[in-house]
Amino acid sequence: MLRAAVVVSIFAACTSTPSESFDGPPERFVVDSVTVPTVDGQAAGFGYDFNGDGQPDNAFGDLTTTLASEGDITSDVADLVGDGVLTSTIEIMRGDQGDGVQITWDSLATWTASLTNTGAITTDGPMPMSISPRVPALIDADPTPIPLAEVAMQLIPDDAGGYVVQVQALADGTAFRDAAATSVVQMITSNPSAHRLLEGELGNMSDDAASVAGVEQAQLFQLLTTSDQANDQFSVGYRFHVTACAAGWCNGAPVIDHCEDRIVDADETGIDCGGSCHPCSGGLSCEVDADCDSQVCDAGACRFATCDDGVQDGFEYGVDCGDGCHECSAGEPCASGSDCASGLCERSGDVSSLGTCT
Repeated sequence: MLRAAVVVSIFAACTSTPSESFDGPPERFVVDSVTVPTVDGQAAGFGYDFNGDGQPDNAFGDLTTTLASEGDITSDVADLVGDGVLTSTIEIMRGDQGDGVQITWDSLATWTASLTNTGAITTDGPMPMSISPRVPALIDADPTPIPLAEVAMQLIPDDAGGYVVQVQALADGTAFRDAAATSVVQMITSNPSAHRLLEGELGNMSDDAASVAGVEQAQLFQLLTTSDQANDQFSVGYRFHVTACAAGWCNGAPVIDHCEDRIVDADETGIDCGGSCHPCSGGLSCEVDADCDSQVCDAGACRFATCDDGVQDGFEYGVDCGDGCHECSAGEPCASGSDCASGLCERSGDVSSLGTCT
């Protein structure tokens, strides 16, 4: 099993030995892709047996796999790198003894590892660290800072002079839930129409209003982010890739989908919304009514959704119905029976789709 960890942090940890000297010219690399588990079975392959039960642990991977099944995981990491939202570097310095390596991340985090005869660079199991890598996971949200307390890592050389880095770590449970809930709120409020099912499963939040506290109190969120290790720790496993780059970012690839790159560009009026992208939520900038989810642009800002505006906006499943608004009639979408006048919501086996009031 690969043993790995990411070090994208504001804190440093150094485990060099006195006998090893690292004073050679540094080799510089930039992060150009990040991969989180998205299909069944993948999380285990990214995991590490932290509790010694013989099974790989990766609660983070189980969470991203579940969210991927509902279309909530981003597939536009390349655009986040291309437009400068996700920029990180590492420098590698070889030791004078030939079997040690010093790695520096973003000039802030420095640690040592061993160089194997295959060219891989690996730590000696998990190491205590206090670091917060930014991981692009949720669609319609900025990369999430994941607070890690213990990490292991391995850099595996590819065939083009770069490395695949596998991340295996433990995060503080409370800090992880805070970060995850913040990203969920950003995701569902950035593009409510795309995340009505998830919002409904988390619990009614009254049109386009949502809060970190509300998400953290939701039964589904608590279930998905339950700590799987002792002392309220949450296991994390994912991968990223770095490519050699002597200076700058070495990324000349144009942005493919400006509607998912987390900046205001092209014809957008808000971050990834308005213009040719999805409509913007209440309070965000607009130029014309069509820029807004509520279909009303008032003095340069989108009107907030209400339960009586005659438009299906915010988290509503039908026009002014469902999700804390009026009860929906037969034939209209629903997430649960409470959304329907009949009290009955028929759901199919497709977990990524809303049901229908009967």
